[in-house]
Amino acid sequence: MVRRLTTLLCAAVILCGVAAAGKKAGYWKKPGTAEVPNFTVVPAADKCSNWGWAAATETLLALDQVKVDQHLLVSKAYGGELCDDAAPKMRALADAVNGDYVVNEKLKMRVVTRVVPAGAPIAAEDLIAAIHRGRPMILFWKARAYLAVGAAFDEYIGPNGTRLWDVRELTLLDPAAEDEEHRRVTFNKDRDGIAEIGGAMEFVVMRMEEIDWQH
Repeated sequence: MVRRLTTLLCAAVILCGVAAAGKKAGYWKKPGTAEVPNFTVVPAADKCSNWGWAAATETLLALDQVKVDQHLLVSKAYGGELCDDAAPKMRALADAVNGDYVVNEKLKMRVVTRVVPAGAPIAAEDLIAAIHRGRPMILFWKARAYLAVGAAFDEYIGPNGTRLWDVRELTLLDPAAEDEEHRRVTFNKDRDGIAEIGGAMEFVVMRMEEIDWQH
């Protein structure tokens, strides 16, 4: 599915400009929030950023009964259980996840990874919708993987139901944090650098036809 990509946190002039101009042309601003309550992440086995990604992936797929171990994910994506804090190679990470997973003898799940590479705009509405679904996106901030579990935003509603979103703040969970006290962090568009957001990832999980896969 091809989606219209607007920009996360007003990273591009077009979204901020349209929102500001729209207010003069009949738009009105409606502040809002979204949050996945009591969301728990699988802690990363290592404090490196690539293990944080693997733990975030293990956490999200488990919500749809797909069991995958972070050790296996790191081995597939990095050629071994290595520690890597460099900017992620998004396609290699996606390839390590994509595929069919057996849930039981009559059910398989197909996982397809949707990647927004570094430098590309991330749709604010997609980010908020993922939070509402309880399936938060993985965001890479300063090359580190976080789960975006909360957002504070302004929704601009204009003529004929036109809607634009400006995300002001994000609540992020770091699977590779040194302890629970440091797991939750905040990204604020007025304080932090938009250019430091290095891409995003989310998973589409599809139920395959229920047949007896063992025969």
